[in-house]
Amino acid sequence: MECRGLGDDLQRACSGSTSGGEEGQACLLLGCRRSAILSDVNAHDQQGLIGRFYDDMWNQFDKAVFADVLDPDIKFRGSLGQEKVGYAEFGDYVDFVQRFSPDFHNTVLTTITEDNRTFARLSYTGTHQGEVFGVQPTGRAFEYAGAAVFSFNEHRISEVWVLGDIYGLLQQLR
Repeated sequence: MECRGLGDDLQRACSGSTSGGEEGQACLLLGCRRSAILSDVNAHDQQGLIGRFYDDMWNQFDKAVFADVLDPDIKFRGSLGQEKVGYAEFGDYVDFVQRFSPDFHNTVLTTITEDNRTFARLSYTGTHQGEVFGVQPTGRAFEYAGAAVFSFNEHRISEVWVLGDIYGLLQQLR
């Protein structure tokens, strides 16, 4: 068992088998596995970053949050299928979504964290106020499902890959 990045005492505690005993319990509590390199961002930090990403940034369209939450070279694939890299491109996507639905809202339903990645099951709601996928504004309310995988680097979100139920969204808009 190898858990690099831990202090000497924790490394010794985590050097035993995960099958039982004091060493194994320490390993299980620390979440270590064979050949694991622990991330500098723990699960609690990841949940906090995801919360700020959705609650502060997306649900309020507050791009001032970028520097606190996102790596400057953020790699992003959005629920509407666009891929962006960096603050400027990601900011353009945020603007696009806000034009499409000024009341766009994200709800995190479930998260699962392992190492430096977190999966989130999401729900998106809003009102169709701007053109999207060639569909002119209808004023209709919508709700569609999504799923995201987040990666973290040095206490920031470095990559987000999101898949949205675009078919379900388009059925509601047409």
